[in-house]
Amino acid sequence: MKNPDDLGAVKNIYQTYIRNIAAQLQAIDPAYRLISPTPDIINDDARLEEFIKENFAHNHHQQGSLRMAPLRNGGVVDRRGAVHGVRDLIVADDSIIPFTVDGNTSAPAFLIGLTIAEQLRKRKPVSRRRGWEDFEE
Repeated sequence: MKNPDDLGAVKNIYQTYIRNIAAQLQAIDPAYRLISPTPDIINDDARLEEFIKENFAHNHHQQGSLRMAPLRNGGVVDRRGAVHGVRDLIVADDSIIPFTVDGNTSAPAFLIGLTIAEQLRKRKPVSRRRGWEDFEE
């Protein structure tokens, strides 16, 4: 982590959320133990920083990198997932989500893919060219 603010943010996650979640789980099940990092590491800033630097890796899913909006408003794809200015290129994944999903990203990806696939199946080509403008609703 090159930015010191990033290290501070990750430390805060461990010292606030992970510690509290572990305590709640232990209250439910006394046999529960936080294994890595251990509570003594979480409670020691220097040891926690060392743990994070040694173990923290990129583990999030990119979402929302292709804005769904009209081109004049900075959009990359239209409401059907068609990329502005590129014929026959349709995006049907989490990159068109306008916000970060708090949870598993599979469900919204499946929903977006299904919705766009259903839209495509309902359209009938009116010519040999198969751009969005060549489909009838």
